[in-house]
Amino acid sequence: MAGNGETALHCASASGQFEAARLLIGRGADVDRMRHGGGTALTHAVEWERADRLGHAAVARLLLERGADPRRGARMSALALARTRRAAGLAPDGSAADLVYQASLGPWSPATHAERPAAARARARAILRVGYRIASRAGRGAIRDVWLERVMPCVDMSE
Repeated sequence: MAGNGETALHCASASGQFEAARLLIGRGADVDRMRHGGGTALTHAVEWERADRLGHAAVARLLLERGADPRRGARMSALALARTRRAAGLAPDGSAADLVYQASLGPWSPATHAERPAAARARARAILRVGYRIASRAGRGAIRDVWLERVMPCVDMSE
């Protein structure tokens, strides 16, 4: 560990070194450890991602899968940084910032639908249409009633 609290996992994340990050996590590295400045390994994966570097998105995915908290951070969390990058148009689909942002949304809901990537929104609409067709052909029953009365009114199918 460096004098600033930076660990090998912080370094692997900042440089997009997926295999190194995987090995370190496998050996027990703390995915949520903050350095003295307040950044976590996930914050580093988002902060140091550049178009000419590879691996940051894979590292971010790994950290999220292993339980890294996107809201953890003293100065700026990975989620806050991801939101900033997204607002500036610097978080393309599949980037580390996009993965962190999407992970923070939680389950799909009418409130989060517009925040999802276009492909995910299209898939959600297709699933809802299939559910609607099944429900509208079914006789009276709990599934049909819930689908038609509770799910479909929350969905904007115009997109």
